[in-house]
Amino acid sequence: MNERVEALFDDFAARFARGERPDPHTYLARAGGQADELARLLDAYLVLVPPGEPSADDRARVRLLALEAMEEGTLLGLRKRGGLSRGAVVDAIVTAFSLDEGKREKVRRYYHELESGQLDPKRVNGKLWLVLGKLLGAPGERLAGLAGPQVVAASALYRRDPDTDAIEPPMTAAAPDEPDEVDRLFLSGP
Repeated sequence: MNERVEALFDDFAARFARGERPDPHTYLARAGGQADELARLLDAYLVLVPPGEPSADDRARVRLLALEAMEEGTLLGLRKRGGLSRGAVVDAIVTAFSLDEGKREKVRRYYHELESGQLDPKRVNGKLWLVLGKLLGAPGERLAGLAGPQVVAASALYRRDPDTDAIEPPMTAAAPDEPDEVDRLFLSGP
């Protein structure tokens, strides 16, 4: 074994044993023409030696990478990659469809539900997908598959106590508002 390779390997192994995380690429660059020989030694060493306890920084970095990987193929990931705030997307929707400023909060709520998987992407109007596609830099027809994972809400069931003689009058639901243009954009389907 070359003396230079041996010295580089010993330095790397000593630092690793102390709990440091020396960069193998730095050592390989310093090895020059003997980088292949050093790489084989480092590979064998790293396979045989237990890595030790990760630092708080290492754990935080892995958590961040995992979150980024989960978001990568989603509307949220596209929006973040484009450097857009949710407010900017809402503004673009309001402008593209010439919606009344008073509808902004409703658009924000629906878009949040879409991005977070609370709204079925199949219900979203195709024109809205096209606008989002231009804004987020992806084909509109492909975006429906990138909406957040569908959240399934559990149904609440009511069971009447059979020993109770009193019967309460049925609850009457308030008449639903007539769907407006925002409802049609997010709930009417293609």
